[in-house]
Amino acid sequence: MNFELTSAYKPTGDQPEAIAQLTEGVKQGLPGQTLLGVTGSGKTFTIANVIANINKPTLILSHNKTLAAQLYSEFKGFFPNNAVEYYVSYYDYYQPEAYLPSSDTYIEKDLAINDEIDKLRLAATSSLLSGRKDVVVVSSVSCIYGMGNPSDFYNNVIEIERGRMMDRNVFLRRLVDSLYVRNDLDLNRGNFRVKGDTVDIYLAYSDNILRVTFWGDEIDGIEEVDPITGVTTAPFEAYKIYPANLFMTTKDGVMKEYGYTQQKDDYIHTIGTCGQQLLDILHRLYGNDYPAEEISQKCRTLVTEKIRRDGPPTKPGIPELLAWFTDNHIPCCVASSTKHDLVMEYLRLANLDNYFAFVIGGDQVPRSKPNPDIFLAACQQAGIRPEAALVLEDSENGILAASNGNIPVVCIPDLKVPSEETAKKTAAIVSTAADVISLFR
Repeated sequence: MNFELTSAYKPTGDQPEAIAQLTEGVKQGLPGQTLLGVTGSGKTFTIANVIANINKPTLILSHNKTLAAQLYSEFKGFFPNNAVEYYVSYYDYYQPEAYLPSSDTYIEKDLAINDEIDKLRLAATSSLLSGRKDVVVVSSVSCIYGMGNPSDFYNNVIEIERGRMMDRNVFLRRLVDSLYVRNDLDLNRGNFRVKGDTVDIYLAYSDNILRVTFWGDEIDGIEEVDPITGVTTAPFEAYKIYPANLFMTTKDGVMKEYGYTQQKDDYIHTIGTCGQQLLDILHRLYGNDYPAEEISQKCRTLVTEKIRRDGPPTKPGIPELLAWFTDNHIPCCVASSTKHDLVMEYLRLANLDNYFAFVIGGDQVPRSKPNPDIFLAACQQAGIRPEAALVLEDSENGILAASNGNIPVVCIPDLKVPSEETAKKTAAIVSTAADVISLFR
């Protein structure tokens, strides 16, 4: 699609000559050109005409957010039918951690992310990767900083088409891989919900909900829906769903750097394990030469950086469930394969740390899941018998660990629904954490 300049005015005065010279300079490949003019002389309009003449994707770089916002608004007016995007830092404020020796004061890192700006950043990235040529990105200097691996972002784009055969659960796993979070109770940007054969995705880069309807294993309908009225705004024969986060560097991507390819089932097989047991599994899957410790450490660092930057994802219904446990005086603890200190940090970032009496990390027990050590240690510290406890798990290794310790377990599936054999070891399988409440009534 070509750029369509929309304006009630035509270039006048020195503008036509400036437009012609700038256009010719770009075509000749000049490394730099300077447009001079006092405030109000129409420099933005002049550049808009140059963009229309050149008809190539354009980056407009501003030295601050205020001017970038002004330019974004103006170019949106000049090119209403084209993709004019906005890419600036999504921090409303950022306070790095600091230490003041004079007063022996430690200041924790603090930040606030603007969700609207985050949406606009994702929209800019999605437009650039869509293949369209009529894209103008207005940015501050934040565009020069790393945003993750573009190939990882592009490889996690989900392409769907009416009539295509695709298992619904496979589609849901693809959404999770693209960092969308299932939330059947409160659908917000970057979430999806499932009602039977209908999947609603609140796109991370748009104000609309994408509704995908299945008929068995066939995609039967694709349409955008107004999130307030629920009215269909547009039907589609095909659609590309872009990831919910710019930082898409994954374990699979890290492994490719080392020449290895990870299968989905292989990853699921490792969930809940840690330490030497995890390393043994990885060596069995990929060979004795596989640099398991190096790759695992790099992946842990990437995950930790993302959580510290964007906050930890919270399973749907967790706040409601924990509040109900508190109101009913039911003590809770966390038993995780992740290291103790990291678990504590993640809980603080999620504002959930006050709900738990204690935390046991994978580095505090000799064996990881599916061995029951971590759950038995939690029971011992809580002073209760295993059969009187209840474990909430989302992985098969976790279910097996609880079962091996003779502890009742309820499964809230995440990446994979338990196999029929594993499901028999659970007391119940529920869709969200909030559904656990009904089991006590």
